[in-house]
Amino acid sequence: MMRGPFPVVTTHNFSADQRTRVMLFAINVELSPGEPVSVVTVQLVDAQQTVYPLTVEAVEKVPGFDWLTQIVVKLPDELMNTAGDLRASIRLRGVPSNNPVIGIRLAAAQSEFQNPRKVEIQGYSGSAMEPFISCDGRYLFFNNSNAPASETDIFYAERVSEDAFRFLGKVPGLNALPPTLDGVPSIDDAGNLFFVSSRSYDTTLSTLYLGVFRDGQLSEVGLGAGNFSRQQPGWLTMDAEINRDGSLLYFANARFTGGPVPAEADLGVARRSGDGFQVTTDSGDLFRDVNTGALEYAPSTSRDGLELYFTRFDGLVPVILKARRVTTSMVFGPPEPVSAISGFVEAPSISCDGSALYYHRKDGAAFSIYRVTRIV
Repeated sequence: MMRGPFPVVTTHNFSADQRTRVMLFAINVELSPGEPVSVVTVQLVDAQQTVYPLTVEAVEKVPGFDWLTQIVVKLPDELMNTAGDLRASIRLRGVPSNNPVIGIRLAAAQSEFQNPRKVEIQGYSGSAMEPFISCDGRYLFFNNSNAPASETDIFYAERVSEDAFRFLGKVPGLNALPPTLDGVPSIDDAGNLFFVSSRSYDTTLSTLYLGVFRDGQLSEVGLGAGNFSRQQPGWLTMDAEINRDGSLLYFANARFTGGPVPAEADLGVARRSGDGFQVTTDSGDLFRDVNTGALEYAPSTSRDGLELYFTRFDGLVPVILKARRVTTSMVFGPPEPVSAISGFVEAPSISCDGSALYYHRKDGAAFSIYRVTRIV
């Protein structure tokens, strides 16, 4: 129990959906025997006269006070971006009550990212792209240039300071022989390392691989199973990131028509099912405010699943965007640019604790890894 103003969502309650419930007390609210709670309706009205219907979950007498009725309502998603005092109205079979005031406050937001800094990879001088940090913060995984004329492989480095890593070389057991492209590494808490590879595309029309990373070695490498791949010539899984607990695979499927830039690319999500991943039934709806006619790719999600970072390219300069939601049962909201990041930038990757966002940036003819930080 707490007093207002109320957040719409809070982790400080016992409900599975983390929504805030408000208990209203009223007199002269009498339900007939067997009458459903649906005869009681409650709504909020803000200063602009916008009406927000509330879900009535319970209507009961207060024990020991037969003249007083308690009405439990759930605050709706539409109040997520609302703050201030709203007027409540209770109706019993269409008859209105007076209008008490309920205070609503916005859910607390993370601080903004700032202070972009170049990440040093000691002992390495080539291009560095598609960064991913292991959850313990020890390893930086990345690939070199993915330009068509390059031999693209996946490397790793070990952290020596906040902004510096010591180069360890190619990930043993991972990379195939040229001209295969191996890139876009990500790893879950159990050490399952996922990556994109062109090694068998001509025969499988698939590009997502995984293996087990343990003691600095990748083993048990195999093609990722599931229905996330389009399995059509020209289509491929261009980017993918496994979430930290290994239950969800966020991916970008892209259609290529002969050039280095795809003709289309959008984000999707698949859930682990047995040894593979199946596209979720709500995948399209989840990204309805994210996918557009431009190219969306390189997804990365926060550990709690409430933040989505990705790249959008409209033909001019790629931009790194962030979309939020307040619970994992909701869709991601309209994205906004990460204001601290500028230039030709791609491939955001959020750290496990959410305090740092890594990405690559074009510096002259080469690519380097950068990071921005925030207080969490």
